[in-house]
Amino acid sequence: MKTCAVINDLSGYGKCSLGAALPILAAMRVEAHPLLTAYFTNQTGYDSFQFADLTGFMDAVCAEWQKLGASFDGILTGFVAGQKQFDAIEHFLDLFKKKQTVLLVDPVMGDGGEMYATYDRAMCERVAQLCRRADVITPNETELRILTGETDIEKGARRMLENGVAFVAVTGIKQNGKMLTGAFSAQGSAYFETRRVRMLGGYDSFSGTGDIFAAVLLGAMLGGTPFLDAVKQASGFVETALSVSSPTDRNDGIDFEKCLHLLWEAEKYGSKTGTDQKV
Repeated sequence: MKTCAVINDLSGYGKCSLGAALPILAAMRVEAHPLLTAYFTNQTGYDSFQFADLTGFMDAVCAEWQKLGASFDGILTGFVAGQKQFDAIEHFLDLFKKKQTVLLVDPVMGDGGEMYATYDRAMCERVAQLCRRADVITPNETELRILTGETDIEKGARRMLENGVAFVAVTGIKQNGKMLTGAFSAQGSAYFETRRVRMLGGYDSFSGTGDIFAAVLLGAMLGGTPFLDAVKQASGFVETALSVSSPTDRNDGIDFEKCLHLLWEAEKYGSKTGTDQKV
């Protein structure tokens, strides 16, 4: 089995971060090893929350994993809780990212045109530094603009490619009433449309969809799927999960669990069409 370290927080409610990534990677036959950055009672979109910052424990995890001779085919990073955590993550990468390791950075910084309240410009610069070490990044439209200063999606993606990132997948692109995912690499670009699925309250974005997308994308690439096909698979899985979700508050996340068997079957039969099947 392929192995993957997942550096992210864990939320008790919200179906996001590690709570989404771990079952998805398992369904794709990837052995996932979580490195917690923080524990949240519930994700930060709710009216209130409590959290425990685990920065001080991260280096201890690195030391113990070194003793075990740990090695990883992939590394996935997500939400970072503070400046000091970037140092811990960089240290982890120094130890465990090898030439053949695929590093996917999900640059969690904002959405809907706004930077998250827990971030500031200094933290965004650290995210940009982390992205320059990545093989794959998965910003949404807002995060790409924060990273590059570009309002044009293709110009922003090209700038990240020029900075050394091999693959850029931009999620949540809203154009002409459509929701798109853009895939960019030195070999070319493509867009994949995701139907907007409106649920209770008229929401068209939900907690955890970015985490779900990133996990499926990396899982597919670790399984040998070419980048453009992996982006198509990840977009299709999110769309399918949205379509079968029960009416809910956007903060609760989507019912991706109903669709995990599609990932399992796709891997089982060596086909990436499994996410197009009916649930």
